Amino acid sequence: MLFFYIASIISFLFIFIKDRNILRIEKQAAIELGIMSIAVFIIRAIGLTFLDVSYINEGLPIIGNMSLWKILFVFWEDLFFVAPIIYLQKHSNYKITAMVLLFLSAIIFGSAHLYQGTFAFFASIAYLVGLSFMGGKKYGLGTVMIFHVLFDISGVMAVRLFL
Repeated sequence: MLFFYIASIISFLFIFIKDRNILRIEKQAAIELGIMSIAVFIIRAIGLTFLDVSYINEGLPIIGNMSLWKILFVFWEDLFFVAPIIYLQKHSNYKITAMVLLFLSAIIFGSAHLYQGTFAFFASIAYLVGLSFMGGKKYGLGTVMIFHVLFDISGVMAVRLFL
């Protein structure tokens, strides 16, 4: 795990020096994603209260026991898995290579969430490609990283309060 943290710091410094625009935060998009994380919290709360969600996410007890300091630094995943690919796609002619790396990164990212269950595997892949990569290109990776932290906090709080 220490390797990923160090690599994320190196990625951040490289991107920050070479192209800060990749890490930008768009205020309006951050507000909208913050509102979306509140909606996700409500949906999770309803699901945990009224539905049997154990088949969806076998890792719910693990999620509920996550410490807050770990959640606050979850943005390293976006830095490690997505920032270099956005940079490569933006500043080189290796567009196909970037897409292959995105696919491989998504599989690895999803695999890292298998402890939460198979649903989390596929949801993590969709998150990495759909929100982190595409949203990072459009709204700035800083905006996505803020959402990622809020999204995970809402998940842990929903599990702690309603499970």
